[in-house]
Amino acid sequence: FEGCEQLQVLNLENNNITSIPDGTFANNRVLEVLSLYNNHISTLATMTFANTQLWFINLQHNDLFYFIPDWFLPVNATLKYLNVVANQMYYMPPFSFSNLRNLEELEIAMNPWEDIPSTAFVGLTNLWFLSMFQCNIQRLIPQWFEDLGALHGLHVQNNRITEVPEGIFERLIGLNEINLAQNNL
Repeated sequence: FEGCEQLQVLNLENNNITSIPDGTFANNRVLEVLSLYNNHISTLATMTFANTQLWFINLQHNDLFYFIPDWFLPVNATLKYLNVVANQMYYMPPFSFSNLRNLEELEIAMNPWEDIPSTAFVGLTNLWFLSMFQCNIQRLIPQWFEDLGALHGLHVQNNRITEVPEGIFERLIGLNEINLAQNNL
């Protein structure tokens, strides 16, 4: 997208893109919104999003297996919305989102996560919506919610949750929507 120096919104949905090399958006310094929905992306280069102002990234319905926090380091100050729904992600390292301090909406649903670390959401003090439906979650971990004081909506439906620990949501004073439908409560 060289030469498109004023490009702010880029929609590449429903294509056959398998990878995006470093520097693809290097000349798109005002790029704010990027949708790569429904492609075949299996990996991203560490500097894929470098030199942009992206606040919105949609990677829904791709072929990503791992969540790699370094992918988003170049936009850690601007990113507010991240969607990785319906990939094939099963691995998430500890402190996965801790550098994304301005993140407001996070959608990681419909992935076969083997484990979501207790530290996954540390530092997400601005997060107001978290979607983790259909993720094979068996239990809610209290540490997930320790830094999520701004959370308004939580979707954890269609998992295998058997109980809601007492007091788990007590710090979430702004929480006005919880979806726990289709679990084993």
